[in-house]
Amino acid sequence: MGKVATTFKLMPESVEVDLEKVQADIKEKLECVQDMKIEPIGFGLNSLLVMVVTEDSEGGMDEIENTLTSIDGVSDLEALSSTLL
Repeated sequence: MGKVATTFKLMPESVEVDLEKVQADIKEKLECVQDMKIEPIGFGLNSLLVMVVTEDSEGGMDEIENTLTSIDGVSDLEALSSTLL
């Protein structure tokens, strides 16, 4: 099977959440992270874009989504794009 690149948009619980700490927690828990970027939304609120590359296997994304949503400070998660490599 091939590999899949998926980009997620993580929303913080509030503007007080330290997204740099969230980034460090993500790097610690997921080895498949290829890129992360803080994206301004408005009124001081930022989101975090996270791109992961994984094997194309059944149930693989569910595990990654569960890991991302379990991180302190993350309130919501949205898969923005997914493509085969």
